[in-house]
Amino acid sequence: MEWKKMVILQEDSIESALSQLNLLGSQFLAVCDTDYKLVGTITDGDIRRGLLSGVNLSYEIKKVMNREPKFKVSGESEDSFIELFNTYKIKYLPIVTSNMTLIDIMSENDIGVYLRKENPVLLMVGGLGTRLRPLTNDLPKPLLPVGGVPILEHIVKHLKSQGFYRFIFAVNYKKEMIMNYFGDGTKLNVEIRYLKEEKRMGTAGPLSLIEEELEEDMIVMNGDLITNMDFRDLLSQHECSAATMTVAVRAFDFQIPYGVVNIQDNQLISIEEKPIRTSYVSAGIYVLNPKSVKKVPKDSFFDMPELIQCLIDQGEMIRTYKMDSPWLDIGRKEDYEKVQRKPEEFIIYDSR
Repeated sequence: MEWKKMVILQEDSIESALSQLNLLGSQFLAVCDTDYKLVGTITDGDIRRGLLSGVNLSYEIKKVMNREPKFKVSGESEDSFIELFNTYKIKYLPIVTSNMTLIDIMSENDIGVYLRKENPVLLMVGGLGTRLRPLTNDLPKPLLPVGGVPILEHIVKHLKSQGFYRFIFAVNYKKEMIMNYFGDGTKLNVEIRYLKEEKRMGTAGPLSLIEEELEEDMIVMNGDLITNMDFRDLLSQHECSAATMTVAVRAFDFQIPYGVVNIQDNQLISIEEKPIRTSYVSAGIYVLNPKSVKKVPKDSFFDMPELIQCLIDQGEMIRTYKMDSPWLDIGRKEDYEKVQRKPEEFIIYDSR
């Protein structure tokens, strides 16, 4: 019942609200009537704006409170939690019954716990970052900053905002820098452990370094991707399909710089001037069940396309997940510069 400390009555004074905010350090209070019916919310910003408009500290809270607060009705879909926190950048969310009785207050730190997923996430972060040199001469690519925050930290925080907390980093190049920065994940309120590649093992080879028996499907992702995709939806569709593996794919358009002719029996039937063709490409994000992980050979260089072909040859079902959310592979200088110019186009979670 700790949330009740963040409740105040609408008839209380603005001065009492300031005292309560100062005591809690929360910058947020839910405003209720005597029956705990939610009627509004108040923040230090609301009070400041009220004082600037001429109210004084003895006025009732209802004079300055937000009368149209964001809230969630208990029992609604979990996805609505994520949407409210990410869309409106709120720190606290009142949870109410259908008749607006307040029953809980969720913080942005609670959301990951409430939606917690036990599925591990393996991030491949051992690459040399050759195409980004000289930027990667002294810093591994996953630690290159975007908006002042390392690429890899953005990835972890986005996944954490969707309930994932068990992370595995496959490290090689400048691994000490990555391990020193992230440690065991405590500062991000997640769990992080490491697979140390003693040699180059490709984009799937590090899976063979996992010693324990996996009980849950695993998300595997390249550690240099910036995206705001819905990983929970990816996982859900994979689980519903009963596939051995799911590959996230993106539409890629390319224009043929010539007039393309269609020919039949040496007769020109039609011509298209510089047509645009669309293909689907791998987004570097996968979901694997425990069975597929065991297919990776031990102590060998092995790329993900090899694993995919191996599973296909054995008659396993591999599904695709078509993603349309912003996505960028930070593998080239021009791509890195692009996300640096407009990080808000790719990063939508609250990274505070």
